[in-house]
Amino acid sequence: TIQVVPFTAGAHAGMIASFTILGFPDTGGASETVYIEAPTGSLYLEKQAEVRRYEAWMNQLRSSALAPTPNTLSIIKAARENLQR
Repeated sequence: TIQVVPFTAGAHAGMIASFTILGFPDTGGASETVYIEAPTGSLYLEKQAEVRRYEAWMNQLRSSALAPTPNTLSIIKAARENLQR
C-alpha cells in the first residue's frame, strides 16, 4: 500500500530516516525487525521495545497520510514535477 503524507501534516517520524518493519510469518510475528537506512549506513533493531516504538511511528504516519486511492501515483508524480522545477 502506498500512501502520501501531505506537507500540511507537518513534521513526522518518517522525516528522520527511512525505515522498514520486517515481519517473518514463520515465527508467528514474534520475530519482527526494524531496518533503518540512513546516509551513514544501515541498522537493524530487534529488541521488542524498539520495534514497538517504530510500529507506533508507522501507525502515526498511516493516520496522518492521505487514504490510498487510484490517484496516489498522480499525487506522487505531481510532487516530483514540482521539485524538479
